Amino acid sequence: MNTAGARAAAFSCYDSDVGMLETRALVVDDDEATVDVLTRDLRRLVRRVDQETDGHRALALFTAHRHSVVVTDLMMPQISGLEVMRRIHLIEPRTQVIIVTGFASKETAIEALNLHAFGLLEKPILLPQLYRLVADAFARFQERSNDDSALEAEISALYQGVATLAKALEQSPDDPQLRDAYHQRLMQLRNAQMTEADLVSQTFREKLALKRGAGYSSIEAARRVLDRDKDSA
Repeated sequence: MNTAGARAAAFSCYDSDVGMLETRALVVDDDEATVDVLTRDLRRLVRRVDQETDGHRALALFTAHRHSVVVTDLMMPQISGLEVMRRIHLIEPRTQVIIVTGFASKETAIEALNLHAFGLLEKPILLPQLYRLVADAFARFQERSNDDSALEAEISALYQGVATLAKALEQSPDDPQLRDAYHQRLMQLRNAQMTEADLVSQTFREKLALKRGAGYSSIEAARRVLDRDKDSA
């Protein structure tokens, strides 16, 4: 079977009930042939896919469009895929980044985990793994967006409540019930703010580890790499 036939067969094995993802993704790889192939393949799954062969230009493109999912090669000249991911998360913490590498070492897996990569893919890339990982990354992006919207509304309401109670306390500073209500609402506000900070810094959860044989999330990636290194020791 030729290359085109093999890729078509691989795509036919993909769980197509996901359908077309109504979002925008970005593919970054310094090899033009690789970025062209990945972009063409992802356009069968994602409505809009941008591509770039230079990490710095990719960051400028991301700044303009705030892609929900980014697939980036690890080893690139001038700026690595991990650095690209780090800067992307400074701009938009909700964006899910998938790192592509020829060999996932223990150090690479741990660093990617610490930088909150959604997943790691080892070359040669199997299309069903790529499609499933991108689909799950987009689902995670949507979940983060929904979480953030609900939390923002809650924090806004708590701010309003604290302000109202503070004003009432100015008029009745000796009212114990009013004072207790104020401190309780203030504590709720602080807890919500702590949750918001945690959501910003934590972009994946272990419950989202992917199914066996369909790629793997960062947590599962790190576990596999560590197990592999232990077995070879």
